[in-house]
Amino acid sequence: MQSRQRQQFRSNFRSLLAVEALEQRAMMAGNVTATVAKGVLVIRGDDAANEIIVGKGPTANSFTITPAAGTTINSLTPALTLTGITKLDIRLNGGNDRLGIGNDVEFVADMLAAVDSYGEEEEPEGGLFDWLAGDEEESSFDIEDPDFSSDDLINLPTRMTGRTYIELGDGDDTLVMTMRTVDTIQIEGGKGNDFILSVLTNATHLVINTDPRKGAGMGDDIAAVVLNTVRGDLAITTGAEDDGVVVLGTTVGNLGVGTGGVISGEITDNDFVMFADVSATDNIGILTEAGDDGVLVQFITGDNLRINTGSGDDQVEITGAALVALAIDTAAGEDSVSLNSGEDGLASFVVRRNLQLYTGADDDEVEIDGGLLNLLVGGVLDIRTGQGDDLLTLYRVVARTASFDGDTGSDEFDIDSLDVANNLTIGMGAGNDILAVRNLSARNAVISGGTGNDVLHDLGLHDIAFTPKLFETIDDGDI
Repeated sequence: MQSRQRQQFRSNFRSLLAVEALEQRAMMAGNVTATVAKGVLVIRGDDAANEIIVGKGPTANSFTITPAAGTTINSLTPALTLTGITKLDIRLNGGNDRLGIGNDVEFVADMLAAVDSYGEEEEPEGGLFDWLAGDEEESSFDIEDPDFSSDDLINLPTRMTGRTYIELGDGDDTLVMTMRTVDTIQIEGGKGNDFILSVLTNATHLVINTDPRKGAGMGDDIAAVVLNTVRGDLAITTGAEDDGVVVLGTTVGNLGVGTGGVISGEITDNDFVMFADVSATDNIGILTEAGDDGVLVQFITGDNLRINTGSGDDQVEITGAALVALAIDTAAGEDSVSLNSGEDGLASFVVRRNLQLYTGADDDEVEIDGGLLNLLVGGVLDIRTGQGDDLLTLYRVVARTASFDGDTGSDEFDIDSLDVANNLTIGMGAGNDILAVRNLSARNAVISGGTGNDVLHDLGLHDIAFTPKLFETIDDGDI
């Protein structure tokens, strides 16, 4: 399941990036005005396709605005330097705009060009996707060794002492940003398909909203946060349509992602969320609402992680974690959930308190593989697969208390190497169910079938004696 989920995720990500690039590519034009008022650098675009890069100027509190070919600044073509600046207010209005913020104009321009490189071929071999998420065989962007020197980390981001507000406006817009500030950065998208990339940004709070807050016109948006440090809240909202959120190598206080739009009878909002090497001092929440959504989390630390994917055929995979509590609710739909320790089985997966997993109605698949180190749950392991013909595979898990509920449907549970300090409860529920158990350990165990023609494969090697109930067939075979 891990390989299938990753392949589908990568395919969806590549396709969405390709669409973004094709729709955003255009000759740049228009005029941008830039003034300073009470320490605020005020930049305003028009309804044409503007492109500028904003970076640090030659003196303290000065900034240089560099236009791309076809864009003018205050009706002139050269770069413009302004002084006395502590805050930033950019509103680009209509048009397919491209905005870069960073001290290295070439670096920012290269990242803007990397977005454009998509759409040239159906399956691009390199570029932004490989830089962001890594190629399946060899990643050109390694979170642990991202190929930025210590000087890059200091010099690339543009420093702003005060608040930064960016409004991209309507149109298919692109923002590439690398900034440092002791204040808040707020980014507002608008109607159209927007791409927002924040690299090496350091802020107190970072707020990203890719869609208009009211009315129609929501587009297929991407928000990517890479190697950021956000001391307070990182909040990303993409609204309706097919959106993507990527957070890589980032440290935050609280992290909240909402990709869902208004829930309606038609499920057309198919989103994906990817976290890798993310550390939160407090809570993490992912809400994707209705649609066929994908959530891929690799190596995450934090307090409470809550994932709610809403109705639809959803995929959730978590590889390696250090959490206080974990709650996953995939609601109705044919969902698949994988909690694992990586392909080598060496990634630590620890939940200090409770782990709750609810897959809702329809035919769901759950895989929990603790690998060589065991998946550790310090409190209650509570798994409910809901109505439908569900499949559960569990291997090498340690918990204080564990409860499994198959609800109605013809379910198949395969539970191997489960060590429970206190009470273990397995209820298969109504339906013609199959349960296989091997190497169980618990203080007390209640294992029951339910209404229907149920089969128990007792494969032995248990560290507890139990009396199964309501099984029509009990043997020592395999599923």
